[in-house]
This record gives sequence, structure tokens and C-alpha cells, in this order.
Amino acid sequence: MGEPTRLPRIGAGDSVRRALARIVDGGSLTPAEAQQAMGDVMDGEASPAQLAGVLVALRMRGETVDELVGFARAMRDRAIPVRSPEGAVDTCGTGGDGRGTFNISTAAALVVAAAGVPVAKHGNRAITSSAGSADVLEALGVTVHQSPDEAARALVDVRFAFLFAPDHHPAMRHAGPTRREIGIRTAFNLLGPLCNPAGVRRQVVGCAEPAAAHLLAAALQALGAVRASVVHGDGLDELPLDGSGII
Repeated sequence: MGEPTRLPRIGAGDSVRRALARIVDGGSLTPAEAQQAMGDVMDGEASPAQLAGVLVALRMRGETVDELVGFARAMRDRAIPVRSPEGAVDTCGTGGDGRGTFNISTAAALVVAAAGVPVAKHGNRAITSSAGSADVLEALGVTVHQSPDEAARALVDVRFAFLFAPDHHPAMRHAGPTRREIGIRTAFNLLGPLCNPAGVRRQVVGCAEPAAAHLLAAALQALGAVRASVVHGDGLDELPLDGSGII
């Protein structure tokens, strides 16, 4: 074993290079280090190669709670917020289970809203799954692009608003192409449920991997969730009706 990789301070993107070196040397990032690295990514200071390296290295090793918390804080800091009523919830999943199921979280969100609970549905188009929330809602004739004020009014008037992730996380434009090109589940699948622009503190989150479900639950708690359930069942980011699951 050689000495751990050491990278000199050479300007923009240095925190990402140092994060990558730490991860491939077998270490993990503190929340502050993770927040700084993701901040550089969101600010366009990391190259696609650096970002891809970090995402793949984390996927192979597995993310930690501290890393998810730091990444989420950086993304939350740069999100365009939406006012939401007290008690608003989100139903979402990590996606990427590869099973081709219909978008259950969107259907569930509409049922919950019809029952009288305001739902700030945070979602995107399909990236690693067959159909994203935005794809489903557009097929139903719903306009997925709303201003923050329009979304806030919808949460009060009809108890449902769709928060299209690219509209509320414009800084993700620096990461989106790399994420699509590598085409595998990455930390961003886990971060979506942690970065609702409406700041909801009550959530039901589906997770495609049982080990990651425990990470998500711990990260939600660290980020201030009041009430949240993370579910997984039989390889799905859903609770199946015909098999076992975990909550």
C-alpha cells in the first residue's frame, strides 16, 4: 500500500478532486467536505470527468449518511424555494429499480391530495427508470412547469403541486448530462427525495436498495424530517402487494 493520494490546491474544482482522492483511498467525507464538493459541482467548478469519477466511486463503495447530508445541504442552498402549508407531504422514490413498473408515487400523490392532504410532489423526467413523474403528469395533460408562486397557490387551492426538479434546481444543469451519460444509479437518485424545494418535513420515500433505505432514513432525520417512512420491497422502490417489504 502506498501513501494516500494528496492533491495540491489548484483552484476551481479542487474540493471535488480531493473528495475523489479520499474516496478511492478508502476514506469517507465529513458533511462539510461533502457540502463543499457538491457546492463546487452545482456551481459548475467541476469537470464532467471529476463528477463521473466521484459518482462511480461512491456507487462502488456506497454512500455514507454524512455524505448524503452534506450533498443535500449544498443542493438545498441552491434550490429555488416554494412556500408550502404546514403539514405538506411528498411521495417520491429513488427510481432506478429497473423493473419497469408504472410510476406509483405519482398515483399515490394524487390520491393523497384528493384525501385533503397538500402534496408538494418533487420529481423529474425518467433518467434511470421507464417513466418519471413529469412524464406521467404530462401524459395526463398536467403542466409540469410552474413558477414558485403558482406552485404555492396550487398547494392551497387544489392541494397538489408538481415541483419539476430542473426548474427548482437550476444548478443541476452542471450535473445532469454526466448523470445521463453514465446511466447507472448514483447518489443523485438518493438526493432527489432529500431536496424537496418546498421544504416538506413529512415524506414517504421509496428506495430501490434495502441498504440505501437505512441511509436515507438516517439522512432524513439528520436534515430535520418530522415524520418520514422509507420503504423497499422485493427489489422495488415501492411496497409490493405480493411480496415482502421493509419500512
